[in-house]
Amino acid sequence: MTSPSDGPSPEDNPLGNPLPLQLDLPRAEAVAEPSAARRALPGARKRWIVGGVATIVALGGIAFAAVLWLLPAFVRRECVDAAAAHGIVLSIDEARSDYGAFRLIGVHVTAVDVPNARVEAPEVRVETKALRPRLVTVAGADVTLDGPWRNISSVLSKWLARPDEGQTDEWLLNSLVVDGARIIWKRPVGDDVQITASDVHLQMVLHDRVPEVHVRSDRVIVAIPSGTLGPWRIDVDRVPSTARAGAGAPGSGSSRMRVAFDPGVPETSTLLVLGNEDRTTAVDIAVPRSPLGRLGIPLALVGLRGKALQVELIAHYGDDGSGRAQATAKGGLYDVEAAGIRQPIDVSWEASATGPAATGLDAKNARLAVGPLVGPLTGMLKAFDDGFRLDLAWNAGPVPCRAFDVTPAEVPYFLHNPAHFAGRGRIAARASLAFDSRDLGMTKVDFTPDAQCEIALFGR
Repeated sequence: MTSPSDGPSPEDNPLGNPLPLQLDLPRAEAVAEPSAARRALPGARKRWIVGGVATIVALGGIAFAAVLWLLPAFVRRECVDAAAAHGIVLSIDEARSDYGAFRLIGVHVTAVDVPNARVEAPEVRVETKALRPRLVTVAGADVTLDGPWRNISSVLSKWLARPDEGQTDEWLLNSLVVDGARIIWKRPVGDDVQITASDVHLQMVLHDRVPEVHVRSDRVIVAIPSGTLGPWRIDVDRVPSTARAGAGAPGSGSSRMRVAFDPGVPETSTLLVLGNEDRTTAVDIAVPRSPLGRLGIPLALVGLRGKALQVELIAHYGDDGSGRAQATAKGGLYDVEAAGIRQPIDVSWEASATGPAATGLDAKNARLAVGPLVGPLTGMLKAFDDGFRLDLAWNAGPVPCRAFDVTPAEVPYFLHNPAHFAGRGRIAARASLAFDSRDLGMTKVDFTPDAQCEIALFGR
């Protein structure tokens, strides 16, 4: 017989095996040794993990630094290659990375198809998406152009239509912004004409390879052989049909050019030219009575004298696409001083013209008055894709020389009662105008008085 503390006897276990509930607990020393080994293992593993992560981070940093070092060179090469595919010679002094964009330093651009044209920019910023250019910003560029707009426009169209020769559309410039540029344009409308535009702002976005363009300059000066015109403010907007609702409709694109002759008051004296992708549809000139000097037109340039000389003009040209066009004009020059005439005279005109847009508009019901000399205007207005030509002729008189003694307010009385001014001889005059907006240097104005007076009038 055994007590509970004695444990089971061998007889109670016939198989001689340990009973299921028998516990063979290890000694305390044996338990402590495995526990210490297990505690040592996490520390070694932690050191191995930290070292591996540090190695990966270091390799990643090296790779990232290598990418930052190589990417600018890649972008510069891609820009140069894309430009070359369109016939443009592009050189870049240096390229740098700049927070989601690249800065191209010392940019020089020339083009074989546009002789004497050049662009120089101290810095160009190229914003990219997936390493493809999306927005290019140019600050402080100097642009030199040479030749009429029709030549430059045809080259631009050819560039945009040219296959990329291995390049994809991903490297075709999508959006361009130019700020603070200066443009010097030689021979735009004649060999002796130069246009200089300062502080130019330009925005351009491509729509299916067709550019939408918005340009503005508040200081445009036109130099011609006899002097300079301006400064004027000029805004140009061109929106192609591909950027408008109903894209693809014939002639649905639009163009707009607006010239403010008095930049200080840009809404008063203006020239507005509207068109579509086929033709110029309307031209409007609105100049309220103003001193010529405020309009950027020197008196000496137009061969006139007058301490208080002013000009006024309202003119319109319209072509609705029906094949016929119409034009009207009304205005005057006031307080014009002429040799031999005691007091200033007024010059006024009123004209209308209609006719086929393709062949020209004949002047009808046209009249010009130079003081008391009044006569009909004859001639033609012809519109072109890139401008217009105006040819006019005028004959007036004869009238008594004393008619020039009357004041402007007395002219209507003289016209109805010329006999009251008989004596001291008679005077007649003729004049002509040849003006072509495509070649300002070819402008010719002739005024020839035929006077048999006791005193010289108009220097004759």
